[in-house]
Amino acid sequence: MTSYVFECFEFNGVGWVSRALLELARVEYENVFPEWPASKGKTPFGRLPVLTEVSSDGTKFVLAESNAIELYFADKLEYLPKDSKQRAVATQYYFQATDLLDKFLVCTFHDRTERSRERYFDRIKTFIKKHEPILANSKSGYYCEDSITLADISLYYIYKNHMT
Repeated sequence: MTSYVFECFEFNGVGWVSRALLELARVEYENVFPEWPASKGKTPFGRLPVLTEVSSDGTKFVLAESNAIELYFADKLEYLPKDSKQRAVATQYYFQATDLLDKFLVCTFHDRTERSRERYFDRIKTFIKKHEPILANSKSGYYCEDSITLADISLYYIYKNHMT
């Protein structure tokens, strides 16, 4: 049986979507919260999160970077459409969401100027203006087809943590 070790910070952030995918798929995993920054040198790129997947034969697969891990889980756990065009559309929406989160991080932690904040709020307005009709026209309420995808989960994360 395959097992998973997910190393990340305890707070909601770069690990939330990956954990949500695992929880929604009812996949058992070990949550590891390394001492930071003491563990920085033990990660592949000096950053978190890191996923270690251990196959039943003991083979380890290590993947770093939140977006790569999220896409891997979305594919493996079937939270992306099977049709290649719908898959591309869902991935497009997912990257729109990650772009919005990147803008949030910039104005919150790196460039705390009023101009940066204005750019972030402009991006939110554009995001809502473009995505609201997509979801309003969906028969299922999901971005693609009739089931939840990585894009929907990412949108929920944004709403839950950045819009309320």
